[in-house]
Amino acid sequence: MTKILLTLLLLLLSFTLVNADELTEVEQIQIIVDYMQTTGQEVSAEALEDAGRHGFEQGHWCGTSAITRFKDNFDKLDRNLLKSMGAELFPRPADLPEQHVSPSGLFKIHYAIVGEDEVYRSGVDVNSNGVPDYVDDVAATLDYVHGYITDTLGYNSPPDDSFYPEGGDSAYDVYLQSLSLLYYGQTFPDSLFWDYDPSILGDSIILATSFMILRNDYSVVPGYETRPLDAMRATVAHEYFHSVQFGIDYTEAAGANAEKRYWMEMSAVWMEEEIYDDVNDYYSYLPVFFDNPEASIQQFLSILDLHPYAAAIYAIYLTEKYDRDVIRSIWERCRLYGGGPDFLTSADVVIDSVSGGAYSFPRTMGEFAVWNFFSGERSHQAPNDIGYEEKEAYPGITDDVVHDFQTYPVLLTGDNNPSPPDHNGTYYLRFREMNTIKTRFWECLDGTFPNCSDSIEVFDTAGIGPDFLSVDTLFRVWFLNGDPGDELNPTLPNDWTVNVIYQLDSDVDSFEVDYLTLPDDAVNALDLPFPNLYRTVTFVMSPSSTNPLFYDQVSYRSQKLGYYVPEEGLIDSARVNLPAAIFAPYPNPWVASEQSEANVRFMFQMPTDTASFPIYAEVINPGGGFDETEPQLYVDIYTVAGERLRTLDAVYRSDWRKGVYWASWDLKNEAGKDVASGIYLAHAQLYSKTKSGVLLHEKTTKLAVIR
Repeated sequence: MTKILLTLLLLLLSFTLVNADELTEVEQIQIIVDYMQTTGQEVSAEALEDAGRHGFEQGHWCGTSAITRFKDNFDKLDRNLLKSMGAELFPRPADLPEQHVSPSGLFKIHYAIVGEDEVYRSGVDVNSNGVPDYVDDVAATLDYVHGYITDTLGYNSPPDDSFYPEGGDSAYDVYLQSLSLLYYGQTFPDSLFWDYDPSILGDSIILATSFMILRNDYSVVPGYETRPLDAMRATVAHEYFHSVQFGIDYTEAAGANAEKRYWMEMSAVWMEEEIYDDVNDYYSYLPVFFDNPEASIQQFLSILDLHPYAAAIYAIYLTEKYDRDVIRSIWERCRLYGGGPDFLTSADVVIDSVSGGAYSFPRTMGEFAVWNFFSGERSHQAPNDIGYEEKEAYPGITDDVVHDFQTYPVLLTGDNNPSPPDHNGTYYLRFREMNTIKTRFWECLDGTFPNCSDSIEVFDTAGIGPDFLSVDTLFRVWFLNGDPGDELNPTLPNDWTVNVIYQLDSDVDSFEVDYLTLPDDAVNALDLPFPNLYRTVTFVMSPSSTNPLFYDQVSYRSQKLGYYVPEEGLIDSARVNLPAAIFAPYPNPWVASEQSEANVRFMFQMPTDTASFPIYAEVINPGGGFDETEPQLYVDIYTVAGERLRTLDAVYRSDWRKGVYWASWDLKNEAGKDVASGIYLAHAQLYSKTKSGVLLHEKTTKLAVIR
């Protein structure tokens, strides 16, 4: 195998894709070690130690990410470090003497029949044309995969490399070599170039020609000793799709973290399953995902992290939820956005389109997490329309990774959460033995609730209608994303989903699911008025958004996720179904000699529901100010002559549990001067939010001021 020392310049790489920040020595060592291992070079024990590559579990990887990271950072690598580590550059294999063109003429396969790179032999050594059977099998597989990806799925072919000498003719070059057991195959980006297109944001995108290296023998790969062609087929589907990706948008994941091509790996593994549904090589990766649901689908800790391959399950979810075209649409959208990474925003736009606006990327993450819950051992318990076609074969979310509680109260503040979910990860919180929580029922003896003056506790509720029956036990779960004390005023980020899975006590194999989205459903806490109906209740929390930087910025991660469950919550039957109301100002009259403060309060009552809780959301800023999504009281102060003196719009919370709020007047006019003694008119309007919301109530009262 011809080897050229890395002290030579990589002539075809005329620009750098990564940011201008210098790489640390450790980062450079990692890049070089990963590249050397991928290309079969001997790495010293010291270099492995310095790169943190000792002690990883045996696995099978695609070498493409290591190669692209090396190529994208090549101009920033210290040449003395490269030389001292003995690194060598492999532009293209040049010592494979045999060639075979596939039946379609689209692929040229380079191989050897003797030596270290001798191709796999099984059965008849060669066909009538003198070509080894294995080479024929590779050629047929390449033609089939190409036809499936381009003709069936509608992708374009990879860029033609015939425009430069190393590329040769227009046939795509595939090399069969003896690779390290760590790797299935590798796709090398060869020549990077700009593609100018006015439809692309910025008018251009970076693409790459490529060539592919496959193993000369897959029978030595553990698990494929008796079916090596299955491993070869899955690898061809995976690696050839990388070459197609390079012709759509090479920059998808280029930038500060150029090695984190998680969407490339996710969708390449998805392509294996799409083309070769019966091979199921990706099954071996799935435990990495299911055993750590808190990990983000963006996780790519190093090129030896198997999580990006296991995260292909999300692409499979999208395909089964919608159709297989959704993956191509996401890739096309990444291209339109120009330089990457753009997977998250592209997925959000495509999902919105294919669902007719019913779903977004964060909402799919919540439903995706529910599908994962009903895999493996729980697959037979999945409600209708939930779960994968092959869910029985998947590992599923085991009890080991679900956070369980069965005694109450529970308070876990965010700072004390030992395993908070990453951005675009999932947290499963399950409450057990709900059927042991005592629920008290009351029968009205002289009317109906809430207008009931005499009631008795009952234990047999059969035949008692809802107007005559009330429950005073409430199981409430607050979701926290802050410090201790926030349980009554949680502030969850936008686009979170909190879905609820109920396991019925009457039939432990019967489950129900509620899908919620924060803050669209205005959910700060979830109430369960009849906890005794359920054996378990599982809250599936997915802190998701489309900002790709949130995963790497600790300040945006959900390290403060917590929850609070009171021991008991009581429904106040006197406050059920109350209408909106504006009460008389207090004190009235306001007499200077009798008051220690110059303030008049205007109290108002928000409407309540059947559980005695206010229908509209609480005020986020109880110390003053207001939010457009919160209930709002506007009070205009006039003289009896009709001159407006002041408008009040700062709302304060008196008792959120009862839906009581107030606005305050400091007896000053708009200019900040004290008003004189006299009679004033106060016109109050109560809205569900700002004046763009629902007008719930309005009232005009007289107010006397005596100084």
